[in-house]
Amino acid sequence: EGEQAISRAIQQGAGCLCFIDVDNMKKINDTLGHLAGDHLLQAVGDVLKGYEDANILCRLGGDEFLMFIPNADRKRAAETVQDLLLAFQKRQEKDPALQIASLSVGMCMCRRHDHYASVLAKADKALYHVKQSGKSDYYIYQRKSERLRDDTNVDMSRLVQSLRNSGNYQGALDVEYRTFTKLYEYMRNMEKRYGYEFNLALITLEARSDVTVDEQERAMNCMEQAIRSTIRSTDICSRYSGVQFLVIFIYIGEENIKLVMNRIVESYLKLYHDGHIEATYEIADMQINQDAAAGKAKT
Repeated sequence: EGEQAISRAIQQGAGCLCFIDVDNMKKINDTLGHLAGDHLLQAVGDVLKGYEDANILCRLGGDEFLMFIPNADRKRAAETVQDLLLAFQKRQEKDPALQIASLSVGMCMCRRHDHYASVLAKADKALYHVKQSGKSDYYIYQRKSERLRDDTNVDMSRLVQSLRNSGNYQGALDVEYRTFTKLYEYMRNMEKRYGYEFNLALITLEARSDVTVDEQERAMNCMEQAIRSTIRSTDICSRYSGVQFLVIFIYIGEENIKLVMNRIVESYLKLYHDGHIEATYEIADMQINQDAAAGKAKT
């Protein structure tokens, strides 16, 4: 019924469809129990009720909700969602049981007579980008990609320090990244005991012009293929954000790592022909007793 109301509203006028997802729901259910999960969903519902007078809201099921903001331009839609995220954060401050939860929102601007299914699919893709890039944020479908780079820009020395501090970074692809940090700790132990050497590479995709979420994801898939077809089975790869990958190289040697990275870039360019999104990388020496010394290269 709620989806039908939103579909009718889109046929009647322009606006913004917001796809809202509760972050870490499974973790809360698994660690704190389903009563805690139910409490969280009730809290989210209470927050959303504060926005139902001017907007159309419904629950898709599980931990997913929709909100349609009628007659909104990008600025007003963004302000509404920012206010929503802030309202949930204020609710968290009063309720310790909500501390590890957050909200991610994918948004799609739509025009009168747009197809509901198409608008929902684009909002879902925008939500996917938020999930890939750290959660607890919002993203409007087809927003300029330059902001993606600004939002995910990372200093290599701080990244190395974060890994050394047992992977406290709460960022993209939560499960995979946390697995990556465990593997990193394993490599640290191997280095301490047996003198194994390893290096960390951070690969970032940067758009030369405005691109859609679909184009950004296509480039990321091409880069993932390029990485996996180039590195050895002993190396470790993880997606770090919506535009970045991390790779740990084991016993590769300083003289070889740049050759491998250049091969990855060359393979990426063969797979991704459009040239709108270029690849850059940084390399850090991960020896325990040395500071990270980053080197950069660019296509």
